[in-house]
Amino acid sequence: MTATNSLGHHVVGIGIEPTTLRAKTALDGRITQGVTTIPATVARHGAELLAGVRSNDGTRDARDHRADIVERIGDAELVPLADTYYPTDYLVGRLLAALRAELIERSGPISGAVIAYPSGWTRSQRDRLALAADCGGFSEVELIPAAEAASMTPTADDYACGTGPLLLLDLGRDGGISLLDRKATRYRLRRHARLRDLVARGVFATDDTESGEAGESIIVFAKYFLRQSDCTVEALGDVRAIGVDPRDHGLLSSLARFVGGPVHVPSQPDQAIVDGATRRALTRYPAAADSDETAVHFRLGHLADLREQRGDDGAAAELRAMGDAIYESRFDMGDSAGRPGALADLLDRADALLSKYREPTREENHGRQFTRRGRG
Repeated sequence: MTATNSLGHHVVGIGIEPTTLRAKTALDGRITQGVTTIPATVARHGAELLAGVRSNDGTRDARDHRADIVERIGDAELVPLADTYYPTDYLVGRLLAALRAELIERSGPISGAVIAYPSGWTRSQRDRLALAADCGGFSEVELIPAAEAASMTPTADDYACGTGPLLLLDLGRDGGISLLDRKATRYRLRRHARLRDLVARGVFATDDTESGEAGESIIVFAKYFLRQSDCTVEALGDVRAIGVDPRDHGLLSSLARFVGGPVHVPSQPDQAIVDGATRRALTRYPAAADSDETAVHFRLGHLADLREQRGDDGAAAELRAMGDAIYESRFDMGDSAGRPGALADLLDRADALLSKYREPTREENHGRQFTRRGRG
């Protein structure tokens, strides 16, 4: 297949799910129709490691085929495939590389990507995903929680939301519930819980769902979650549901009675996460003519980008990490004569020192030699 529109500005949004990787494309500022999907499987075929569609022909020996790679990312143990062992981030990287190759074949080179990962992932899993994205060939990439991505997709009805938090109900196969706070122009994740975790803790059983009382089960789930989040229904500014059939009026009516107002649903609730990630990619990686407001002043590989500078002398700056972390730093922007900038003490939100002062060379300003040191 020949790449189309290969000279256009091409950005993508990717949704990471336990069994699939899904992507949507935006070309020259417009989101295209359709979703590209590959299975999250890898396989060994002789000496060759296959990923995605090529690995999933159903003829592989069980020892040579794995379908649990995404769920295992962050594990310290290597994954056996035939007689070879692989790190999980490398295997997920191969999946991302397979997806990237298909997207490039269809629409040309990719200028930037936003990857939405499961909202309940740990810091270790997010760090491993950053390594996997690098392995997969995505040099310009941002990682965000799936709930934040879903909050960026428009709903089927036009309405004015309140200023309070957003309660997002994911009623899909790997469902969960998220509470997000409004920060400037977007929502940021405060808390998340998976449905399966609350079932395991005995908050409620799955019998209700099996007997057709799904709405009541979700309400029990939501009440418990809001109580643990120190939030009330009255404080909510917006309630949305994704992964739900918009024609399931019984379920949506039960939820509406619980929150005392409407529950808003995207026009394509099963694509809310990947659609929102694509919309984020459009603002995160604008075309050159629109890029002044989001210029990257200093890149630390897959650790963070310096995107805001506070103070005329550049002494205070904000580094935005690949995920949802924000680091404070003292930073020297360099000078007009070309002297490289310098990164001073880098602190996370808990004021834990992550790196001491160093002066990077000009090449390091855009390279990967700067790495974050762990706490301790």
